Amino acid sequence: MSDIAASGAYYIAAAADKIYANPGTITGSIGVIISYVNAEKLLGKVGLEFVTVKSGQFKDVGSFARPTTPEDKKLLQAMIQDVVGQFTDDVVKGRLDKLAVAAGIKAKSEIIKKELVREYVAVKIADGRIITGKEALALGLVDELGSIDDAIEGTAKMIGLKGRPWVLTAKKKQGLSGWINSKVEDLGFKALKNEVGFSVKFLLR
Repeated sequence: MSDIAASGAYYIAAAADKIYANPGTITGSIGVIISYVNAEKLLGKVGLEFVTVKSGQFKDVGSFARPTTPEDKKLLQAMIQDVVGQFTDDVVKGRLDKLAVAAGIKAKSEIIKKELVREYVAVKIADGRIITGKEALALGLVDELGSIDDAIEGTAKMIGLKGRPWVLTAKKKQGLSGWINSKVEDLGFKALKNEVGFSVKFLLR
């Protein structure tokens, strides 16, 4: 983890065999949020009426043109709790033993240990707070403090390589041709780029 690896980025990292973070990395943010704008009053001031035809009561939940009802909030809150529960379960699954050590949980039963660790994560960590890499280490969310070089050397050791391995990084094409290729690829085309000049051919995938 470099500068920032919070929320979804931590979700991805939680499945790793070993997580490195800088002491000042911003991480954590285990939680779920939904936010949207309500512009009903503004529409009324300028004389605009937003018409909605829908198939069910909740089809336009989050619409900017009407107020959020208590039923809407209840539905959204239930969805948020379900998703944050999945998030928490996956963090616990990926880091069960490491979180147990950090929390001082010594239950011999795997079922009880999992329940206690989940409670620990839900109460102490999964409230959306952001934390530093140093704090994450103390909480059991990361394994070591270190840089990308430390992570590379540690990975090499884990798979039995001696010394620092060569690391190959795919670099993005720069300049006009690179920009054109990225935009065309966004539209679902595959770019075949020449190494020199700006001649670019595109084929349907």
